[in-house]
Amino acid sequence: MTRFYFVRHGTTDSNVKGIYYGRTDSALNGRGILQAKDLCQTFSLVDFDEIYTSPMKRCRDTVEIITTKKEIRVEEKLVEMDFGLWEGMHYTECMKIYP
Repeated sequence: MTRFYFVRHGTTDSNVKGIYYGRTDSALNGRGILQAKDLCQTFSLVDFDEIYTSPMKRCRDTVEIITTKKEIRVEEKLVEMDFGLWEGMHYTECMKIYP
């Protein structure tokens, strides 16, 4: 049986601040690194056949912490959506400007 595991990247400072950052290449913060380390323990017994990640730093860093067992394939099609004019803006600012 084939199993798929989908993992979201760990927390970034932009998450905490409520900022839209789809294509902005934010790094994991301390909490995000700890979250990835927790997942490392969760997946320690899983023998992955393939591992794919978004090219975004936060995603690559998360998967590199989770496992070092296999080659990690960077897949451009997994990049997050572009928030356009909202990119880098706080969500309350977006609501004011674009009600």
